[in-house]
Order: sequence, then C-alpha cells, then structure tokens
Amino acid sequence: MSPEVLRSKIRGCLLGGAIGDLGILEPAAGIEDQEHHANSTTQLSLFCAEGMIRANLRASLKGIGPVYSGITAHAYLRWLVTQGITSATLIDGPRGWLLDERKLHARRVVEDTLLLSLVKMTALGQTASNRSKGHGAVARVAPIGLFFASSLTHAGTVRDLEMEVFDTAMKDASITHGHLSAQLSAGFFALLVTLICLGADLGEAVDACQSQLLECAGPSETYEAVRSAKRLASMRDGTEDIKAAVGQGKSAPSALAIAIYCAACTSGAHEAMARVAKLKVGTHVGSMVGNIVGAQYGEKPFRNHAAGSFDLRGIVTTMADDLVAFPTWELGQWGEAEGADAMLDRYPPS
Repeated sequence: MSPEVLRSKIRGCLLGGAIGDLGILEPAAGIEDQEHHANSTTQLSLFCAEGMIRANLRASLKGIGPVYSGITAHAYLRWLVTQGITSATLIDGPRGWLLDERKLHARRVVEDTLLLSLVKMTALGQTASNRSKGHGAVARVAPIGLFFASSLTHAGTVRDLEMEVFDTAMKDASITHGHLSAQLSAGFFALLVTLICLGADLGEAVDACQSQLLECAGPSETYEAVRSAKRLASMRDGTEDIKAAVGQGKSAPSALAIAIYCAACTSGAHEAMARVAKLKVGTHVGSMVGNIVGAQYGEKPFRNHAAGSFDLRGIVTTMADDLVAFPTWELGQWGEAEGADAMLDRYPPS
C-alpha cells in the first residue's frame, strides 16, 4: 500500500469519526455557516492516539516492550485536565503538545462510568472495578487500530499482529469498563479498523474479527450482536429490526453491532452516516461509523463535508499524520538523533 493511500485512510478514519461525533450526519441548509464543536468521543480518541505514540517512543528509548495501557491511562488523565478535573493519580511529567491545545479545553458530556473510572483510578492501567459494558469502552479505540495499521506497513504480517491489536484494545477498555463484553467489543473494533486500513473489505474484516473473537472468548454477547448485524445488513432494509435485535447502542456490543450494520448495508460513506441519523442513535455510534467508512474510503468524502470546519479539524488531521509518520521517526539509542528532540517534546516518552 502506498504511503498516500495509507495517509488518506488514517485521515479519513479520524476525520470521519470526528464528523460522526458531531451528530451532523446529513446535509441541511445553513450547516456550513454554523460553528461546530467536537464532542468527548473525539477528544478521547485524540488522547488515545497520543498515548499509543508516547508508549511506542518510550519502548524505543528504553529498549523494552511497550506497555500501552499504562501510558494511555495517563493520557486519559490528561484529558481529565481539559475537562477541569484533577485526578490524584495524575503523575507529574512533560505535557506534550496535545494538552497545550486550548481548543481541547472544553467541557463535554461523557459517559458517567468512564468519567468516574478515571477520577477513581489509583494506579495507571489498572482494571476498573465496575461491571459496566457501556459504549464509552469501544467508541474511543479506533486510533489503536490505526496505530497498528501504520506499524504493519513497515514490518510484520497481519496475522502476527491480530492478537496484539485485539489484546491492546481490550486492556485499554478495561481501564474504564470492567465488563468483558465491553472489552471484547473494543478489541473487535480496533482490529476491524486495522484490517480495513490494510485493504480488507468490510465483510472480510468482520469475518476475521469474529474468528479472533471466538479464539479469544468463544461464543459471547459481542459475537451474537455482530452476527445479528451481519444478518440484518444482508437484508438491506432492517433499520427498525437492528435495534430490536441488538439494543439502542448504549452498550459496547450494541454500539459495535449498529455501527457495523450501518456501514455494511450501505454503499458509501454519506449513505452510511445517513443511516445512523435514521436510526436516531447516539453520536458515539456516528463516530464509529465515521471511523469505519473513513478507513474504507479515505478522507475524500469528508474534505468538503458541511461540517468540515469544526473546531478540532486541524488537531485531528495533525494527529492522523503523526500516526502515519511515527514508525519512520529515528530517535537514536539515547534520543540523540537529529530531530529527535522535537519528536520527544511533542510526545514525551512517559
């Protein structure tokens, strides 16, 4: 895959997710003239991406395997700071560029479970003590899939990384959601994004993720929800039936299934996003559909979108480009390589 195609897919995935998160899924008069502000799913996705890159740089400098969940947990605590909330667990350290972006310092509505889990966290990367399977576990993890898709274009095979992608996203979800169904849904979604970015069509990617899901946990609530989504998508007119079959999108398995359904029963990015609007489900589902179709079709459908001037567009695009570029960054053994200081200032390895 050419670097240009990969960049378009990664940009498309993050931009599609952000536009879906706005809830502006269909064209309407006057939308272009309004000011649009990204929601919490977009904010959290950006800090997820930041955490993955920082974990990678930390591992490169220390010569150790990356510990993603501890570093992404720290990233989510920095997100708390943008919401005006202080966590006792937040370890002092270099801020990095993302926390200094003032546009991110805007309070947004977020799932209660997610917020409380971060506030109550006593150790970075620990599993949440709740039994929640809410949608907040899965909606934020697309950047994990993008991170591994970018890594894989430089080394390894898809099969080498399938379990690592799945496991990394499961552990990330466990930071805020203690229920296995939430964690399995996150693993499924991140791997789905990876496979689509690497060229698989949606049907092939879903089948491969189902196989990984069965290998990991056997038959499960997540597996059954996705199976229902596939069946109804094949009918092309199961709009009302999908919510009856899998729920309203409030749980992680339900949100995952509805997102897959919307992408699978339509033939283009805008049609898929319009299907979300017809279903009247939350913006987190719109974000996930945007992630999927962006990975499928690249950034082109979102270049001239009516909501294209939303407040975080520049930040989202910059993060996407860093997700493309990070595997090529040369740090040297001690961070002494030319240009390493600038990279480490942006993504301090902690």
